[in-house]
Amino acid sequence: MNILNYFLNEMLLLGGLLAAVPVVIHFLNRSRYNIESWGAMMFLQESLRVRAQSIKLQQLVLLLLRALFFILLALALARPVLDPGNVRKAEGAVVAGELPPVVAAATDKKQFPPTTHVLIIDSSYSLRQGSYDENLFDKVRESALRILGQMGKLDDMLLIRAGIKARPLFRKPTRDREFLEKKIAALKPGNEKADLVLACQQAFHLLEGSTRAKHRLYILTDTQRVSWHTPGSFRWQQLEKHYELLKVTPAIYVLTHLPGKTLRNILVRNLYSSSPIVDIFRVNQRFVVELENHAEPKRIRVDFLADGKLAGEREVLLRTGVNSVDFNYFFKKPGPHFVQARIPHDDVVVDNVFTRAVQVLDKIPVLIIEGKSAEDPFAADAGLLRGALSSAARPDEPSLITVSVRSQIEMDKLDSAYLSGFKTVLLVNVESVSSLFRARLERYVRRGGGLFVGLGPEIDRENYNEMFKDESRTDGEGLMPARVEELSPEYHSPLRPSFPAGAAGAVLTIFDLSRTRVLNDVRVHRFFLTTPAKDALVLARFENQPFLLQKRFGKGNVVMWTTSVNAAWTNFPITRDYLPLLQDLVFFLASTIYPPVDLSLGEMLLYTANVAGDKEEDISKRRQATIITPNAKEHKLELIYDDGQWVGQFDNTTEPGLYKVRFGDRPPIFYSVNLDPDEGNLAALTRKERGRIEAELHGKFVEDFATLNLLIDRELSAREWWQQLLFIILALLMVELFLGWKFS
Repeated sequence: MNILNYFLNEMLLLGGLLAAVPVVIHFLNRSRYNIESWGAMMFLQESLRVRAQSIKLQQLVLLLLRALFFILLALALARPVLDPGNVRKAEGAVVAGELPPVVAAATDKKQFPPTTHVLIIDSSYSLRQGSYDENLFDKVRESALRILGQMGKLDDMLLIRAGIKARPLFRKPTRDREFLEKKIAALKPGNEKADLVLACQQAFHLLEGSTRAKHRLYILTDTQRVSWHTPGSFRWQQLEKHYELLKVTPAIYVLTHLPGKTLRNILVRNLYSSSPIVDIFRVNQRFVVELENHAEPKRIRVDFLADGKLAGEREVLLRTGVNSVDFNYFFKKPGPHFVQARIPHDDVVVDNVFTRAVQVLDKIPVLIIEGKSAEDPFAADAGLLRGALSSAARPDEPSLITVSVRSQIEMDKLDSAYLSGFKTVLLVNVESVSSLFRARLERYVRRGGGLFVGLGPEIDRENYNEMFKDESRTDGEGLMPARVEELSPEYHSPLRPSFPAGAAGAVLTIFDLSRTRVLNDVRVHRFFLTTPAKDALVLARFENQPFLLQKRFGKGNVVMWTTSVNAAWTNFPITRDYLPLLQDLVFFLASTIYPPVDLSLGEMLLYTANVAGDKEEDISKRRQATIITPNAKEHKLELIYDDGQWVGQFDNTTEPGLYKVRFGDRPPIFYSVNLDPDEGNLAALTRKERGRIEAELHGKFVEDFATLNLLIDRELSAREWWQQLLFIILALLMVELFLGWKFS
């Protein structure tokens, strides 16, 4: 047997080389004599000869003691163990279902305490790789059953599925073998990305409730890198703290499973419209398909489908990495639609189709709330703005944007159901916002609505600054993207707005912002000075002061315009850039769809419906919608009445693909649920990465059951004796100090 098997930290045995240090020092400090003739010396020679032999013997004893000190210290740090011979000498002696000899003896004779076993089972979709009839998850399931067969009679077990969340299959450890066997046999690979560090945290939490004196944790997974957080990250630090607080620290083994051959994966990573709005006016609506190739360059066919029908196909050469393919399509009818991108099957089938739900618009309804209303568009606060938004691209076609105008005195009458009928709300020179309407606005934007805030001469700065902060948090975390400061002085030399290069590239599409854009025709005399929130983006400036600011709030966006929207402080409304800029901002604010129809795996599906003519007595009646999942199963969705609309939630979105919601005789609403594309990267951990994870996890990576059982035998049969060595080292140190004093 390899002698290194008797040490838990065998690398520290190299510290024994320090035993050479006393020897080197001894030779370097050895006394050297110069012989000088002296008449009386002849009488002392015999006495010196006897004394020299005694000194050499004393120095040799001290030298051996000091060298032995370093050797024993290295042995203690290497954590030596006593193994009475139960460790198997041949890995071939391991038989499936057979208890290791030490474990059997421990169970029968009760020489070792019973153990709680925790199995973390990776259920991410990368475990689907392999043939259709037998994939890696089959091997994981077999390993779990094998570990169950090797449990002692008094041992118990917990099972945890590792996905986006860590899901225990039951809350308390059990000894019921038949129950455990059924649970393991029923396991199937999921569609998620695995978070194994989170699963370990869940395992530590559950082990705190175990009454067993010994714990063992098995992680059954493949070697995929993306399942582990980067060692040293915050999540690992949390896990380390939890590990240190455990009363019983578990032995941890990562049992890896490898495919029979090297597999490569090509996946559809994304599918999206190049425009934030999909409408019926643009004949060639461009859709971009992103493909990720983790193999060598390959030529494949890409299919583009609209509403389930083939709408385009293209053969492309995919280079290694991310590739993109464009398709043009024209939707003739507004309403709910869906598009799909599809590629041929490969080693991982589940990520070869990507679905995107699309809301095709024939209008963008916007609501303008103005401070002062008037028939004359130049006298009304939002008169010129309304005209700009209502203008069509061509005189002979209807406008995409439809505008409704309300006065600020009507705000509190506008409930959430009314606001949900608009894609964007514009506040123009509104003096103040009540706490009731503020709460409705926050709810509207948080759910995905767009809000445009146009400042003006009549606004109450303190009221707007109350919306800049959140009472439960700090300044800058509220609805407004900036704190409103004092009004600027009137500039005799008017300012011109400038759009810094790249600052608004994700918001504005009308300008080429590869370089700074200055609107030379615009003259601005006054505006409000503002202090942006930390997470706000300044889209445009007047010299060094913000003009346009944008901020994300929940799922929606807020844009603030710091000068007047009408001609009070600027000639902007009569310039050629006013109309396209305002329309572009509305397109951006209206691009978020609420309730969201494109979901990540496991994200809650939210359905809302406004039912015209509902009376108070109808609100108490139960209403139901029907959800059809990608596997064609139907589920009932209970709806509740909430502030003017019916709302339902469905959280079982564990299958990727298309979901349909039917309510009454209305057309179905489409939702798409898609995988995390990072899970499609099958790249394995390197040896160095494994080593770092082992150090962070306090565990071992194991590739076969022979090695696993060998380590378990060592874990159970070994008895450490570094404490005894430490006592010997201390005694040795005392003897060396005493002899050093005595000989001196």
